[in-house]
Amino acid sequence: MAVADPADARWRRVRALFEAVCDRPPEQWTAALAQLGIDPAERDEALALLRAQTAELGRLRASLRSVALDAEQPQAWVGRTLGPWRLQELIGSGGMAAVFLAERVDSLYRRKVALKVLRRPYDPSLAARLAGERQILADLRGAGIARLYEAGVSESGQHYLVMEHVEGEPLDAFVRGLGLEDRLRLFVRICRVVQTAHAQSVVHCDLKPANVLVDDEGAPVLLDFGIARLVGADTVSAADRYATPAYASPELVAGRAVGVAADVFSLGVMLAELIADRALRRTLDDAQAPIPRPSRWAGPACRWRRRLAGDLDAIAARACEVDPVARYASVEALADDVERFLGRYPVLARRPSRLRILGLGARRHWQAIAIGAIASGLGALFVVQLIQARAAADTSAAVATQVSDFLVAAFEAADPRERGLRPELTAREVLDRSAARVEAELAMAPDVRARLQVALGRAYQNLGLPRVAWRHLQAGADGLRAAGAVSETAEADVLLALQAAKEGRYDEALARLEGVSASLKPRFGAASPLLRLRILHAQAVAEVGARCERGAEARLLAALGERPDDPAWRRQAVAALRDLGAIHGSHERLEVSERMLRAALAAALEAYGDTSVEYQQVLGALSRTLYVQGRVDESVALAERNLALTARLFGAQSTFTADAESRLAGLYLDLGRYDDSARHFDRSLRISAVVDGETSRAYAGKLFGMGIMEEARGSVARAEALYRQALALYREHMGRDHETTQEVEMVLARLLMRVGRVEAAREPLRRIADLRRRTLPEGAPELRSIELSELEWLIRAGRYDEAEAALARLEAVRDSLSPGMVLRWEMQAARLAQRRGQWPRAVAAWQAVVATFSRLYGADSTATAKWRIPLAECLVELGRHEEAAEELHRARPRLAALAPEAALRVRAGEVASRLAAAGGDRPAPSPERDG
Repeated sequence: MAVADPADARWRRVRALFEAVCDRPPEQWTAALAQLGIDPAERDEALALLRAQTAELGRLRASLRSVALDAEQPQAWVGRTLGPWRLQELIGSGGMAAVFLAERVDSLYRRKVALKVLRRPYDPSLAARLAGERQILADLRGAGIARLYEAGVSESGQHYLVMEHVEGEPLDAFVRGLGLEDRLRLFVRICRVVQTAHAQSVVHCDLKPANVLVDDEGAPVLLDFGIARLVGADTVSAADRYATPAYASPELVAGRAVGVAADVFSLGVMLAELIADRALRRTLDDAQAPIPRPSRWAGPACRWRRRLAGDLDAIAARACEVDPVARYASVEALADDVERFLGRYPVLARRPSRLRILGLGARRHWQAIAIGAIASGLGALFVVQLIQARAAADTSAAVATQVSDFLVAAFEAADPRERGLRPELTAREVLDRSAARVEAELAMAPDVRARLQVALGRAYQNLGLPRVAWRHLQAGADGLRAAGAVSETAEADVLLALQAAKEGRYDEALARLEGVSASLKPRFGAASPLLRLRILHAQAVAEVGARCERGAEARLLAALGERPDDPAWRRQAVAALRDLGAIHGSHERLEVSERMLRAALAAALEAYGDTSVEYQQVLGALSRTLYVQGRVDESVALAERNLALTARLFGAQSTFTADAESRLAGLYLDLGRYDDSARHFDRSLRISAVVDGETSRAYAGKLFGMGIMEEARGSVARAEALYRQALALYREHMGRDHETTQEVEMVLARLLMRVGRVEAAREPLRRIADLRRRTLPEGAPELRSIELSELEWLIRAGRYDEAEAALARLEAVRDSLSPGMVLRWEMQAARLAQRRGQWPRAVAAWQAVVATFSRLYGADSTATAKWRIPLAECLVELGRHEEAAEELHRARPRLAALAPEAALRVRAGEVASRLAAAGGDRPAPSPERDG
């Protein structure tokens, strides 16, 4: 018969007392317990439990005030303030917490830190874990361990830690390109840091590559003690078992007590991945299974795969034993065994044979043995050279066979037995088949695979498929870098940098090009003229785009004067002139842009003809520059030719075709051909969604253009939705303060003010104006654009005297404005005069606007008709009814192209009503009515 546990019986009595009074108000607890309980100690224990529950509920209630933060993406927290710290950038995010780069915002001192925020402040167990991490970090000391500066709780109950911000790369990213010995030496340094923590009785419990940063000097730094425990703790809670499954020890996953052996296991998994150059991807189901031996797990691309069998396999296997007792007794013992391998001594993970001991001794004392072997080696040298020549010939033959097989497979696309009933396969389909073969061919030599991937990436790039191109180019660059092919790696990196620059990622492009220059520095002069030209081309485009000119453009122009007899060099020269001319045009340096683009067009026509890709690409860029100059007819003609040629060259599903559709749609928009514009914008969006993706920067540009078209034809609600969708994508890709993002936000603000939401437009205009005035030189076109927007805001806000002063300031610099900006100035001058009831001045100003539009787009175009309405309104105010009727008569047929809800159609009807009533009393002036 079992004997009842007295402690268990006592707990049941205390629990009964707790449940009997827990529903009562707190002030009645003491009296109720006095009536129920006999033992005073039991009554006191029940009362303590009741109070503890109340305190916990209070903390839960306070934390629930910030529960919305858990539903948000951590990226949305950027810009918030916790205590004296402002969150600047999301560094990392996990299930329990998010880590941000933060800076001090008070005036005590300046420092950038890594600030770790608990994502679920209402969870007491997780808050307790963060508090535990705070104490562990506060007590830890030693090089290679991120320091804790402070900890706190925000007003909303948000727990956070303020830690040292370490500049570095995660371990798995840093080791790319490192050889086996360098990886092992770095692993030993990591073990020494972990041993420092163990010496202070702290077990990390979540060691993984993401929690090890390597700084610029190659020193590892240990991060994230989120589930660390003190050695000797005899229980493991469910929260403590929260760890990354791929690296968690079996005992941690099972919920048993853990010690230093848990970290030894995690380090063993990291070692296996480092030397196999491949992630193990363990799951919770693999917790009790032995890890694969690195020599078997390593892929065929691993250059040192054969060296893993034996000692390194044994070291990894011992560190990752399922039974903790069978592992290394400490992290120090693991590190020492790795150092024995590096020093060519027998390792403790396995018992070496006598032959192995002799071999290692010979490797340690190779110099003495080598001197004795020189004499006998000379006699065998000739035989060795023959063997090596035979091996090299075999290798070359194997490579030639692989390339031949690949080319044959590509040309088989033309075989009727391969294509079936289809008359032909597209270039995209041939490339896709070739790419699939490259990725599936396991026997292919890594360097051959890398070269083919770069060739595929360049082909996809030329087809206008940037996302697919980027994937192949990046894979090829990584493979060539691992193979030590410096020049070929540089060429792949230049292609990646140029693509990043064309997508507006100028900083990324410049950083990649700096790496290229560093790799070629000792032999840049010996590089081929074509490679030097490609590097200068990419540098010039990135520097001009980023407005950080360092002389690359001048060096590029000087290099273009060399003109070697090389077709590939000439093609690159045309591309360089085209890209440089286009980016000058985007910055409104229009004469420079046109000069460069016409030179590129002439060179392309002479070398390749008017149906070539080179000619087509220059044609589109020149069309854009001519349009900004106000030469609309020329621009439209070039854009129509460009679209037809682009579709022929690249097919319908290409980013080049999407861009050509979008450019032509924009020109039709300015001509007031809204149906044509909408049709081409719709095609552009559908193509871009497929080839670029609906979250891409390219797709954002198409959305923005469609929004401008919808605003022009009066669908303001649709336009606002498109602007906001484009703005969100630009902020995601380019940041809130990028000049393109600013431009989209400014256009949205102008739309808001034009529909009467003047105050909603005020803050974004002010912020953009402040930013541009801080960062741009006096007289920059972007500053003039914001001044015109501020002028419009003053007019629509009714601050006419300030608007008059702003108008005069812009008139003083009118000669420096582009044609488009001059037109905007004329429109604001007319609008201000109409608002102030200065009818003669308003009539003259609107007549000037109508004349300008007539000259650019035709007297009877929809674009011109829209501005005849405010002119007719002002003529009515002066009693010049016949002239007003004539303007209205010419405008109304064209206004049918506008949306039914368009404000201008309503105003045209009002003008007609006023003219019909002109025989009676003259209508009262309405100075607030304007365009």
